Amino acid sequence: MVRLDAQLLFNARRLLDGSNVNRLKAMILSYAQAVDLHNSHRPGHETYQRESELSLRRYVLDHMAALERRMATGLRQAKAPIDKSTGLGAKSKGLDARARSATRKKPFQP
Repeated sequence: MVRLDAQLLFNARRLLDGSNVNRLKAMILSYAQAVDLHNSHRPGHETYQRESELSLRRYVLDHMAALERRMATGLRQAKAPIDKSTGLGAKSKGLDARARSATRKKPFQP
């Protein structure tokens, strides 16, 4: 008996978007059907035919690796603006403190 790989299906579904929905759903269906045909002992499927599973695994691994690369690139690109924002926030706090101390030191003299 062959079991569906729940983690593979979960990862495949996470990759679904408008550009790949038809292709990916067809791959998932083909994989599930191959498992079902084997498990129900259909003629010609006594031996599990894993081509559809391997195809889905390859697609998921390739696209998850690409997604991880895009995330790493995005984080690298965001680092400079984040650092600049942090520096500006610190500078702003310093200016606020100076402004408050400047207005407290000088009492009003008419």
